[in-house]
Amino acid sequence: MKNALQLNGIALAYMGDSAYEVYVRTHLLELGLTKPTRLQQVATHYVSAKAQAALIGLMIDDNYLTEEEMNIFKRGRNAKSYTKAKNTSVSTYRTSTGFEAVFGYLYLTEQQERVAELAHWCIQQVDAGGPMRKNNNQPFKQKNNEFNSRRTANNSAKPTRRPANKKPAAPVEEAVVEEQTDFVIGKHASLETLKTSDAKKINKIFLQDGLKADFVHDVVKLAKEKRLIIQNVPKNKLDLLSDRQNHQGIILAIAPFEYASVDDIFAKAKAREEEPFILILDNLEDPHNLGSIMRTADAVGVHGIIIPKHRAVGLTSTVAKTSTGAIEHILVARVTNLTQEIKKLKDRGLWIFGTDMAGTDYRKWDAKGPIGLIIGNEGKGLSPIVKKEVDQTLTIPMVGHVQSLNASVAAGVLMYQAYNSRQPLV
Repeated sequence: MKNALQLNGIALAYMGDSAYEVYVRTHLLELGLTKPTRLQQVATHYVSAKAQAALIGLMIDDNYLTEEEMNIFKRGRNAKSYTKAKNTSVSTYRTSTGFEAVFGYLYLTEQQERVAELAHWCIQQVDAGGPMRKNNNQPFKQKNNEFNSRRTANNSAKPTRRPANKKPAAPVEEAVVEEQTDFVIGKHASLETLKTSDAKKINKIFLQDGLKADFVHDVVKLAKEKRLIIQNVPKNKLDLLSDRQNHQGIILAIAPFEYASVDDIFAKAKAREEEPFILILDNLEDPHNLGSIMRTADAVGVHGIIIPKHRAVGLTSTVAKTSTGAIEHILVARVTNLTQEIKKLKDRGLWIFGTDMAGTDYRKWDAKGPIGLIIGNEGKGLSPIVKKEVDQTLTIPMVGHVQSLNASVAAGVLMYQAYNSRQPLV
């Protein structure tokens, strides 16, 4: 819808309410909640004004929304409504209207992947114990224990009400495995992990029932060699584990992805007898961008990547899948204060380069010697405090109508220029 921006916040919220609720109800139906009254009761924990207000608060705190989405949220929150808030405060009601407006705008502008991403994120927050957990809303979590126990057990039997003086039953074994693990999703990433990872890091292999793909033989062979468990499961189980990503019939449940230290990165460069080449990501948010960047970084010989602990994407199953196995070879260090870490890198002899529209043409960049290359946030670029630490800025000239590149594409262009400079043709 081309004129979505012309709609007021209330109109966007009407659409967004429906778009978000479709994902919630689909999620609950897949978990076996088919009785209308029970479905409505549990859905309330995901779609009530209190839940939506708390969820959008978490998104803002975690810097999860783009600048465009924040503007839409403010439009929805500030819109004049003629509907009175019921069972909640006016402030909460207006905040939830902003939440719905974001979904409505994304839906109307046909950004379906982003709608799905945000919806699944919200559902995961509620499933983890409720979006109001920052306020220590324990009654909310306890109220859902019955449902969460059923969800994790994937049991379609009717739940029984527990007496108030009894503790909730411990989660079933499978649920514990899923909560304490990450997932590697898809054929290429799974095979690379099976070939290169220590068997102790792989908890289980989930393989689709009746899968006839060529790679199944290799998976079975590697599993026997490493004495790993293969569990054949229906396709809908893999769909749930992967949040409906393209799993290609295989998912690995692995121990949480391990982070390296900055010293590990320097040690890797020393072991190769090379000058350090370190990539620094300034609050990158999209896991697909991080996975793509890791793939290129491995190809050009980057020794490691440094990311901030907060307000940035970390190592996740989506990152692993997008990297197609590069996550097994690229060291990633996570630091508390990125600016202070850059200063330390400079003290250790690195020259720091970053991107800026007014920078030097990247084709003139001499990347020999110990270097650090900073890639900025998808929407905001380099943060001002980080830009102050850059020794030289670089720009990628563009002659077309679009005057910006995706973060992973820009990173790839610059990394290959660095490779060309450091590994010239003889």
